[in-house]
Amino acid sequence: METSGHGITFAGRRAEQVVINDVTERKRLEEQSARRKEMEAVGRLAAGVAHDFNTFLTAILGTTDLMLEDLPPGDPIAKGSSTSGVRRSGRLC
Repeated sequence: METSGHGITFAGRRAEQVVINDVTERKRLEEQSARRKEMEAVGRLAAGVAHDFNTFLTAILGTTDLMLEDLPPGDPIAKGSSTSGVRRSGRLC
């Protein structure tokens, strides 16, 4: 509730005029708007983190692929290497 008042003259006598406003709905809408803005900010942050993570994964995959291409055929390192786990991580974001 919000109240305001001021002195007036009523029927030749001094009186106080008081106005009371129910601001429950306005407060609820303000809180809802604040929560929405917070959620939007969290969403933007999560999207930025996912984007940065994918950027790092792309660099890792690119470097790994280039290194694997440079290995001679039949190299034991190339046989045991797989980038599928990194690729799966990228699809999660």
